[in-house]
Amino acid sequence: MSMSEYIAALSEVKREVTQFRRFAGHLRGSDLSRRLFALAIEIERLAQEIDSAKDLEVVAANLLDAARKFPPGSERHDVLRHIGKLRIKLDALVSKQKKLSLCPSCDGGHEV
Repeated sequence: MSMSEYIAALSEVKREVTQFRRFAGHLRGSDLSRRLFALAIEIERLAQEIDSAKDLEVVAANLLDAARKFPPGSERHDVLRHIGKLRIKLDALVSKQKKLSLCPSCDGGHEV
């Protein structure tokens, strides 16, 4: 596992979060759509932290829970589809975070 693979996975997550934020911004102005937008911002923030794998998993699960509260229909289907794509990218990032060998004596995020 190299840092370049991690950075590539992080870039994929950033692109997917940007697309999801654009999508969520076009949803009807409900409390649920605002919640989805806020969770996407939280995912974007956590993705920057190399030690945030567990936090990312929690926020991603919250995102899915919020999406499930949408009423049945095409909007809910679209939300779940976008979240599915984002979850794939997040899972790849989390996997790379867990495999990345970090120096145990510091929190600088560099390889040993």
